[in-house]
Amino acid sequence: MPEVSISKAIKMAGISRQHFYDAYINTGKITVNRSIPKRPVIDTSEILRVFGRLSEDRQQEDNKKMPIVFKTDEATNTEIERLRAENFGLKSLVEEKNTRILEKDLEIERQRERISSLEIRYDRLLEDKESKIKTNSSYWQKIKSIFS
Repeated sequence: MPEVSISKAIKMAGISRQHFYDAYINTGKITVNRSIPKRPVIDTSEILRVFGRLSEDRQQEDNKKMPIVFKTDEATNTEIERLRAENFGLKSLVEEKNTRILEKDLEIERQRERISSLEIRYDRLLEDKESKIKTNSSYWQKIKSIFS
Protein backbone atom coordinates (compact mmCIF):
# COMPACT_ATOMS: atom_id res chain seq x y z
CA MET A 1 0.00 0.00 0.00
CA PRO A 2 1.16 3.60 -0.49
CA GLU A 3 3.01 5.52 2.15
CA VAL A 4 1.72 8.88 3.37
CA SER A 5 3.11 11.68 5.50
CA ILE A 6 2.28 11.81 9.19
CA SER A 7 -0.04 14.79 8.62
CA LYS A 8 -1.96 12.85 5.98
CA ALA A 9 -2.08 9.79 8.24
CA ILE A 10 -3.49 11.88 11.08
CA LYS A 11 -6.24 13.15 8.77
CA MET A 12 -6.99 9.61 7.66
CA ALA A 13 -7.18 8.43 11.27
CA GLY A 14 -9.40 11.35 12.21
CA ILE A 15 -7.70 12.14 15.54
CA SER A 16 -5.59 14.96 16.91
CA ARG A 17 -1.87 15.19 16.21
CA GLN A 18 -0.90 15.09 19.89
CA HIS A 19 -3.04 12.00 20.55
CA PHE A 20 -1.68 10.31 17.42
CA TYR A 21 1.90 10.81 18.61
CA ASP A 22 1.25 9.97 22.26
CA ALA A 23 -0.96 6.92 21.80
CA TYR A 24 0.32 5.38 18.58
CA ILE A 25 3.74 6.55 17.37
CA ASN A 26 5.54 6.92 20.73
CA THR A 27 4.13 3.60 22.01
CA GLY A 28 5.06 1.77 18.80
CA LYS A 29 1.49 0.77 17.84
CA ILE A 30 2.09 2.28 14.40
CA THR A 31 5.31 1.72 12.52
CA VAL A 32 6.92 4.84 11.08
CA ASN A 33 9.27 4.46 8.10
CA ARG A 34 11.84 6.95 6.95
CA SER A 35 12.06 6.64 3.18
CA ILE A 36 13.62 10.07 2.70
CA PRO A 37 16.08 11.16 5.39
CA LYS A 38 14.37 13.05 8.21
CA ARG A 39 10.92 12.61 6.59
CA PRO A 40 8.79 10.05 8.39
CA VAL A 41 6.06 8.26 6.44
CA ILE A 42 3.43 5.71 7.41
CA ASP A 43 2.08 2.91 5.27
CA THR A 44 -1.68 3.16 4.83
CA SER A 45 -1.96 -0.53 5.73
CA GLU A 46 -0.71 0.43 9.22
CA ILE A 47 -3.52 2.96 9.55
CA LEU A 48 -6.06 0.36 8.37
CA ARG A 49 -4.65 -2.22 10.82
CA VAL A 50 -4.93 0.12 13.81
CA PHE A 51 -8.03 2.18 12.99
CA GLY A 52 -10.05 -0.15 10.76
CA ARG A 53 -11.23 2.27 8.07
CA LEU A 54 -9.71 5.41 6.69
CA SER A 55 -11.40 8.72 7.36
CA GLU A 56 -11.14 9.68 3.68
CA ASP A 57 -13.13 6.56 2.71
CA ARG A 58 -15.95 7.67 5.00
CA GLN A 59 -15.88 11.15 3.51
CA GLN A 60 -16.14 9.76 -0.02
CA GLU A 61 -19.15 7.63 0.99
CA ASP A 62 -20.81 10.62 2.63
CA ASN A 63 -20.27 12.68 -0.52
CA LYS A 64 -21.96 9.97 -2.61
CA LYS A 65 -24.96 9.90 -0.27
CA MET A 66 -25.44 13.68 -0.06
CA PRO A 67 -25.16 15.35 -3.47
CA ILE A 68 -25.10 19.12 -3.24
CA VAL A 69 -27.67 20.75 -5.47
CA PHE A 70 -28.33 24.47 -5.52
CA LYS A 71 -31.78 25.37 -6.69
CA THR A 72 -32.78 28.92 -7.30
CA ASP A 73 -36.37 29.86 -7.78
CA GLU A 74 -38.34 33.07 -7.65
CA ALA A 75 -39.05 32.78 -3.90
CA THR A 76 -35.36 32.28 -3.12
CA ASN A 77 -34.33 35.21 -5.30
CA THR A 78 -36.98 37.40 -3.66
CA GLU A 79 -35.77 36.38 -0.19
CA ILE A 80 -32.15 37.10 -1.17
CA GLU A 81 -33.09 40.57 -2.43
CA ARG A 82 -35.12 41.25 0.73
CA LEU A 83 -32.17 40.23 2.90
CA ARG A 84 -29.80 42.38 0.87
CA ALA A 85 -32.09 45.39 1.29
CA GLU A 86 -32.40 44.69 5.01
CA ASN A 87 -28.62 44.33 5.27
CA PHE A 88 -28.15 47.66 3.48
CA GLY A 89 -30.67 49.33 5.80
CA LEU A 90 -28.96 47.94 8.87
CA LYS A 91 -25.57 49.12 7.64
CA SER A 92 -27.03 52.60 7.15
CA LEU A 93 -28.42 52.57 10.68
CA VAL A 94 -25.07 51.50 12.10
CA GLU A 95 -23.32 54.26 10.16
CA GLU A 96 -25.83 56.83 11.40
CA LYS A 97 -25.44 55.62 14.98
CA ASN A 98 -21.64 55.83 14.74
CA THR A 99 -21.94 59.39 13.41
CA ARG A 100 -24.21 60.33 16.31
CA ILE A 101 -21.79 58.78 18.78
CA LEU A 102 -18.94 60.85 17.31
CA GLU A 103 -21.06 64.01 17.52
CA LYS A 104 -21.93 63.25 21.15
CA ASP A 105 -18.28 62.63 21.96
CA LEU A 106 -17.35 66.00 20.45
CA GLU A 107 -20.14 67.71 22.42
CA ILE A 108 -18.94 66.05 25.63
CA GLU A 109 -15.41 67.25 24.94
CA ARG A 110 -16.67 70.80 24.33
CA GLN A 111 -18.63 70.71 27.59
CA ARG A 112 -15.57 69.47 29.47
CA GLU A 113 -13.51 72.35 28.07
CA ARG A 114 -16.27 74.78 29.04
CA ILE A 115 -16.40 73.39 32.58
CA SER A 116 -12.63 73.64 32.81
CA SER A 117 -12.65 77.30 31.72
CA LEU A 118 -15.48 78.05 34.18
CA GLU A 119 -13.49 76.43 36.99
CA ILE A 120 -10.51 78.60 36.11
CA ARG A 121 -12.70 81.73 36.09
CA TYR A 122 -14.24 80.71 39.42
CA ASP A 123 -10.79 80.23 40.98
CA ARG A 124 -9.71 83.67 39.71
CA LEU A 125 -12.85 85.30 41.12
CA LEU A 126 -12.21 83.66 44.49
CA GLU A 127 -8.62 84.90 44.46
CA ASP A 128 -9.79 88.44 43.57
CA LYS A 129 -12.39 88.39 46.33
CA GLU A 130 -9.85 87.17 48.89
CA SER A 131 -7.38 89.85 47.85
CA LYS A 132 -10.10 92.54 48.17
CA ILE A 133 -11.03 91.27 51.60
CA LYS A 134 -7.39 91.44 52.66
CA THR A 135 -7.08 94.91 51.19
CA ASN A 136 -10.28 96.10 52.88
CA SER A 137 -9.30 94.60 56.22
CA SER A 138 -5.91 96.27 56.12
CA TYR A 139 -7.61 99.56 55.25
CA TRP A 140 -9.88 99.32 58.29
CA GLN A 141 -6.96 98.33 60.46
CA LYS A 142 -5.12 101.47 59.37
CA ILE A 143 -8.14 103.60 60.19
CA LYS A 144 -8.49 101.93 63.60
CA SER A 145 -4.85 102.47 64.34
CA ILE A 146 -5.20 106.15 63.54
CA PHE A 147 -8.09 106.59 65.96
CA SER A 148 -6.70 104.40 68.66
